[in-house]
Amino acid sequence: RDREEIFVERKDFGLIVPQQHYDIKIMFIISTNKFIFRFIDPDYETKLEDIQTKINHPSETRNYKKIAFIPEVSQLVLVKDNDEFKRAKVINDIDDSYIIWCLDEGCLKSANMNALYDWNLRLNDPKFLTDEMEISNIIPFNDNDVKAKFRLLDFQRIKTLKALMM
Repeated sequence: RDREEIFVERKDFGLIVPQQHYDIKIMFIISTNKFIFRFIDPDYETKLEDIQTKINHPSETRNYKKIAFIPEVSQLVLVKDNDEFKRAKVINDIDDSYIIWCLDEGCLKSANMNALYDWNLRLNDPKFLTDEMEISNIIPFNDNDVKAKFRLLDFQRIKTLKALMM
């Protein structure tokens, strides 16, 4: 009776083939060697709009329930932001609020527990539009390395980057 069901992201990379180059766009920089990206897709805006329409349809929203227990790191949740629901993942907790990653927009936000809702299995249907990547096989950057952060910011301004999947 004291159990609560939680959902976490299952990594499913679909058609990603190792040793291939993919066009990506950096959406948000987490640290000097970790960032959130999305694959370059001409239909991105349409897919995002379709997902938002589905998630915010009145027949769906009436079934959403506020989270009853403190969420775990990596737990999938819905977050209500400006009267819109978004698919999200809890990244960290800070005092009475949580850092969440909006899985389709690729941004990090802060949210209070009263803005978090239980995940719904029907939301697993469309694939998340963003993912997380870490630069590997290099000397790790110190998170306080300002030059490294500016370099990643330069990359973020570039429309398309080539990523080699290993």
